[in-house]
Amino acid sequence: MSIFISDRRKASTRYLDKVKIIPGDITEQAVDAIVSILPKNLEYRGELNAKIAQIAGADMDAFIQNNIFAPRVGDIYAMPAFNLPSKHIFFIIMPVFKTEFDLNEKHLLNACRKAMEQARDMRLLNMAFPPIASGKHGFPKVKAARLILQGIEDRIESAYNMHTLEEIRIVARTEETCRIFRDRIVQMGG
Repeated sequence: MSIFISDRRKASTRYLDKVKIIPGDITEQAVDAIVSILPKNLEYRGELNAKIAQIAGADMDAFIQNNIFAPRVGDIYAMPAFNLPSKHIFFIIMPVFKTEFDLNEKHLLNACRKAMEQARDMRLLNMAFPPIASGKHGFPKVKAARLILQGIEDRIESAYNMHTLEEIRIVARTEETCRIFRDRIVQMGG
């Protein structure tokens, strides 16, 4: 009798071929959901959130004011996409990173995990992530890529076993950022 010990890495990386890295603007993606982050005070920080707010319009502001009360770090809110081509926006509450010492990997990792869980629970077919938390005051892009892809990988198998997600897009504005994500997927065995 031989003993076989399964390797969790091999089980989850077989789904990484569903992750597509594409250059572009996430606000132009016609997917079931796009992902972004908001601080606890619900301010639209960063270029991405400013653009989402501009396109979605005042209806999104009203929706947030009427439906989000006392958000905590780690909460996720699925809301309509209003004027965006996607069907939903997932906003994940994250702390504000004022200094390099505020950057806690678990916040970004858990945000990506929660977005994947929400997509599974809503039985979505596709979704798009930007390189979240890697802006001017965020994680270095290489570290952000590692954390985002790890969060996706941690929940991807259960999402695909439920016969939902067909594609997960990482949408980055620059080819350099796309390359960083592609390199990380190769390192993960995808």
